[in-house]
Amino acid sequence: MRSSGEGVLLSGRDEQSKQRAPGDSIAAFESLLMRARALGADAVHFEPLGEDYSVRARISGALVEMLRAGPRDALSLIAAARRSAEPDGGYSLHARSFAEGERLLLTLPPEPDLRAPLSALGMPPPLAAIIEAAAVRGRGLVLFAGPPGAGVTRSLETMSALAARGVRRVLRRADATNTDDSLESLLDLDPDVLRIDTLTSHDLADPALTIASEDRLVLAGIDAPNTVSAISRLALRHHDRFRLASNLRVVVSQRLARRLCRHCRVPQQATGSESALLGFDSGSVVYAAGGCDACGGTGYAGITGVYGWVQVDSAMARLIDGGADAVLLTRHASLTGPSPGTSARAMVRDGVITAADAVRISRETTSTVTT
Repeated sequence: MRSSGEGVLLSGRDEQSKQRAPGDSIAAFESLLMRARALGADAVHFEPLGEDYSVRARISGALVEMLRAGPRDALSLIAAARRSAEPDGGYSLHARSFAEGERLLLTLPPEPDLRAPLSALGMPPPLAAIIEAAAVRGRGLVLFAGPPGAGVTRSLETMSALAARGVRRVLRRADATNTDDSLESLLDLDPDVLRIDTLTSHDLADPALTIASEDRLVLAGIDAPNTVSAISRLALRHHDRFRLASNLRVVVSQRLARRLCRHCRVPQQATGSESALLGFDSGSVVYAAGGCDACGGTGYAGITGVYGWVQVDSAMARLIDGGADAVLLTRHASLTGPSPGTSARAMVRDGVITAADAVRISRETTSTVTT
């Protein structure tokens, strides 16, 4: 049985202790820490109790027993705790010695900001929250749409890392040319999360949705100009619209743009054509690249993602199942999330990207709303 990574309070003897292989000690330890964190613990106590060890979490000042481990499992967990306390382990372990029968205290570091890697990509907080929730839930299909060079692979990598926290196993299939590692052979390894860099054909779309319906998380990329086109293309490759509607969770469309240096960006009045193309009022302020020591004179500070998304709610699921056309899908998609063009225009107003990049992104993502 796969671990979902969700917090579960355990008490009494670990019933699986006699069956656990020695190599599972690290996974068991990580699972233990995940449960402790889910309960709001800031420390874990390992205390001898006869021949056994009682493992208790300190939650709001009170000690709550999570499990009671036999001698063999206790030694394995303590060994994993010692490794976690090494310089690169991130935890602090306190004890007079590491002798058998010693009482140990493992102090947990502050919970990391799980959305920080998503924010670093340029994802706005609402989308980062949706992606985090989908990763934690751990089931269904999350689709990232964009042509090569749009940053889809980086987004898949980042969400895969987020979904892999704890003891989840993430397996990757790069593309349809990898015939040696078919989806069936990957499933033999019992992954919790399957990453498919490009859904290129019917041969991948069908099993991907089947896997997503089996209480697993599937992260996939698809070459499509926007969210609605991605849904339409997937529907053509998978004829069971009900299964598609039931298991598709989020569709993200993205592009990349140069991020303006905040130290030297230059405010200026938008040209008449820029205002017309972006839907701005005449005289609106936009920003251009400057040049300073902070950005090496380029006027830019790296690359940022520009995102649009559709969260598949019950209404969108009914539209997909009913075979709604692109016009109806687009109309409802605008109610669940912005398009990349809408996001790009907001980023222009905030001085994050140039008007020229916003115009390009709007054209690329609205030129095709069908398959």
